[in-house]
Amino acid sequence: NGAKATVMKFNGQAWVLVGTAGISEYEIHQTSIAIGPDGTPYVSYGIYSNMDGGHSYVKKFNGVTWENVGENFSEENGFFQSIKFGPDGLLYVVFSANTDGKANVRKFGNNGWEIVGTVGISPSSTIYNLISFKPDGQIFICFRNDIDGKILTNIDKIGEDLIIKTNAGLILQILINLIDNAIYWLGKSDIPD
Repeated sequence: NGAKATVMKFNGQAWVLVGTAGISEYEIHQTSIAIGPDGTPYVSYGIYSNMDGGHSYVKKFNGVTWENVGENFSEENGFFQSIKFGPDGLLYVVFSANTDGKANVRKFGNNGWEIVGTVGISPSSTIYNLISFKPDGQIFICFRNDIDGKILTNIDKIGEDLIIKTNAGLILQILINLIDNAIYWLGKSDIPD
C-alpha cells in the first residue's frame, strides 16, 4: 500500500482490515492508536515526505471509512506522536516538532486542535513520546531526551519558566506534569539489574 497507514483488528480468529488498507494520503512514519469512549478507533500518523509539508494527522473510523479529525495538529513536520483520550473525553496528542524537536501537546476541542500549555514544553528535543492521565485529569508526558540521551538538571522555576543549569548524565525517560511543571526522570542508575 505504498507505506501508507493501515489499521487491523483481531476478530477472535484472524487479523482483518479496519476499512481499507492505506488510509493516509502519502507515505507515513510513526503511528499511534487510541480507542474513544464510544469504542471508535482513532489513528495518528505523520506524513513522511514533504508532499503536504509533512504534517501530522488524526483519523477516526466511522464504521465505513476513515475520516479526518480536524485539520493537521502540527504546524510543520511532527514526529513521535502518541494519542490518548483524557478523563474529560477529549483526544490528546503529544509529538515532537520538527523545528526544535521539543515536545508539544494538543487536544481536540470545539475549535479543532488546541495547544495545551505552551509550545515546546520539554527542555530539549524528544523522541518516543507518550501521554497519560491521572483520574483527576492531570496530564503527564514521558519521552526520551534526543540529545545524547542526556538532560540538564538543577531545575529552578522562575515565574512560569523552568531554568535548567547543569548536566546530569544519561537519562532514559522523562516525565513532565503539565499542571505544576514538575519534572521526573528515570536515569540509568534507577534501573534495577
